[in-house]
Amino acid sequence: MRINTAVLVSGGGTNLQALIDYEQQKGDSCPYKIVLVISDHKDAFALERAAKAGIPTTVRSPYAVMGKEAAQAADRDTKRTAVSDAMLADCKSFGAQVIVEAGCLTVLAGKILSEY
Repeated sequence: MRINTAVLVSGGGTNLQALIDYEQQKGDSCPYKIVLVISDHKDAFALERAAKAGIPTTVRSPYAVMGKEAAQAADRDTKRTAVSDAMLADCKSFGAQVIVEAGCLTVLAGKILSEY
């Protein structure tokens, strides 16, 4: 049985591409299935790599999660928790069983750490 996997990224996505390539090469014998790619940067090239492979993506930056004004006014810990909580909700929504940190620069906080 394959493990539903969410991949967290921030930049170019070379680590993500290696995971995609391996999954495509192995097919059903691959131990994981990438069900979601989450980026903390809206312009990350990794999002294009995921889209090309047909993998759903989402962006979870402080601005995307909290809105511009709230994110600008919030402290670092509040932003981290808001982003982490949004990532947790996405992972659960897509049935992710594990999370792979593939170059994601966000420091995770809150419930996502205990649940994954």
